[in-house]
Amino acid sequence: MKSRYNVMLVDDDYITNMINSCIFENLEEVNQVSCFTSPVTALHYLQNRCVGNTPNRPLEPYPDLLLVDIKMCPIDGFDFISELRKSAGGHFENICTAWLTTSENPKDRFKSIDLGVYNYLTKPLTNQKAQWLINQLKSGMLKDKTKTVDESFLNNRAL
Repeated sequence: MKSRYNVMLVDDDYITNMINSCIFENLEEVNQVSCFTSPVTALHYLQNRCVGNTPNRPLEPYPDLLLVDIKMCPIDGFDFISELRKSAGGHFENICTAWLTTSENPKDRFKSIDLGVYNYLTKPLTNQKAQWLINQLKSGMLKDKTKTVDESFLNNRAL
């Protein structure tokens, strides 16, 4: 089991990214936090820097935890995840992904299931939510495909 994790934040709001980055950087289990305000730039980074030119030797490791906002421009979080799944192939399954968004639309939660994103947190990120995510990552629970988005959302609502 890893003891320190790499986190990637994808949110088109710079201030939100900086605040969330500070929250994660204060957790001893976090090794590195990468922030992207452009989902297109984040996608290119993951495609070109992490996949690399050879399948077994990526240029940089994939993040252990990927937090994505749904409402972004020029592509939204759903399109970002969809494109990432296409380009990353089987590597996507190794990335624990969660939404961190203001959207409380039930349709967004259910659309998440189709994309394989089972963890849905509403903003703002708090120290407790960040620690919960890292604890879930450590325990392997973020990869648990048996949880529904609603269960994850309800469990995190009190955080």
